[in-house]
Amino acid sequence: MSDCGDCWRFHEFIAVSCSLDYTMPLGILGSGPFFFRVYHGAGLERVLKRSNCLLLLAPSRAELFLESVLHELDARLSRMPGAVFDSGYGSWFSCLPNRVGESGAYTLYECDRLTPITVAGFRGYHRGYGCLVELLVIYTKARAGVMDPSGEVVGYLLDCMRRTGADDGLVDRVYRLLQSL
Repeated sequence: MSDCGDCWRFHEFIAVSCSLDYTMPLGILGSGPFFFRVYHGAGLERVLKRSNCLLLLAPSRAELFLESVLHELDARLSRMPGAVFDSGYGSWFSCLPNRVGESGAYTLYECDRLTPITVAGFRGYHRGYGCLVELLVIYTKARAGVMDPSGEVVGYLLDCMRRTGADDGLVDRVYRLLQSL
């Protein structure tokens, strides 16, 4: 990863507890050192208080981000711990999260020793999947009380998913999730 240079300025991962019992989308900032924010009250905050290890998944399918938010992914991973890294979910990395700062809304961590475990071939996402990730970012920030979602932006991103060929079932699941706010 050190050869990647500027391509790692921001990358979306799924944070997975080392016990495989918790997953949540996570954005990593930087091209080394790597940083991430955890908003106060988030489930990941509780995980990091009890563990000094974190697994990061760079998923091969964008739908895994939604499954992570709904905690369907952690339920599945915890049922098959021996097969996780060879299961085709994507690329896996280990990380030692070190707390380096805090603001009123979040704690800042540095992901020390970001180490590849399994590197899978990358298949790019189409624009609709990028819109899915943006919607999930809005959802998690709204749920944490950090922002109020704009109906206009949410509508645009849902329409983006539809226009670019995201599966109708996936669009419906995201719409229902956003209605729960």
